[in-house]
Amino acid sequence: MEQGIFYGVGTGPGEAELMTLKACRIIRECEVLVMPALGSECRAYNIVKQAIPELDDKEILDCSFPMNMNKEERDAVHDQTAGRIVGFCREGKNVAFITLGDPCVYSTYTYVARLVSQQGIKTRFINGVTSFQAAAAALDIDLVLQDEMLHVIPGSADPVEALKFPGTKIFMKNKSGFEALIRELRKLEDEGRIMVCGVSHCGMEDEVIYHGAGELSSDAGYLTTIIVKEKPMPVL
Repeated sequence: MEQGIFYGVGTGPGEAELMTLKACRIIRECEVLVMPALGSECRAYNIVKQAIPELDDKEILDCSFPMNMNKEERDAVHDQTAGRIVGFCREGKNVAFITLGDPCVYSTYTYVARLVSQQGIKTRFINGVTSFQAAAAALDIDLVLQDEMLHVIPGSADPVEALKFPGTKIFMKNKSGFEALIRELRKLEDEGRIMVCGVSHCGMEDEVIYHGAGELSSDAGYLTTIIVKEKPMPVL
């Protein structure tokens, strides 16, 4: 029997119309869907349901991945999930792990896929639109031009050091250090050195757009993407 393939399928950030044709095809062809959260809490599943209503014939593997930094707990869940996926694939079933945005960017799929691959199962990334691409479109701004650099920065990074990087900075997956980031953004914005904007829950019903660091608050949420652009220095 030919073994199945384990796919990481990006659903995009929120709008079902942003799902790629390839993502929709792969999901239709897979017998099993892995959901990184339970039931209605899985935003990726809610997006897929809008684009592909005919999901009733799929086997659903509900997984709840811990968002804390407890490595032992996180590794245990990854190991358990990988074991179940390997079982499906050895039965000849293709498995799709659906994830917000793009599975190549800060996705739990990567950790699970490495474990699955170690058991001789083929794995494949299926790209999706990232949150920061969709946020830029929602804000009607560009991300980079000409020789500008683009930096994607997780919430665990030191905001003071990260804001020293040249070019456009993307802050995402904001958690415990969000308040410190907002303070630094407000300081640099008041000095006229940067322009700040952002989007929470981009493309979803509860989407919120922010123009300026002054509109940001620490309760904006984990699914908040902040875009920081440098202001050109005046010519003396």
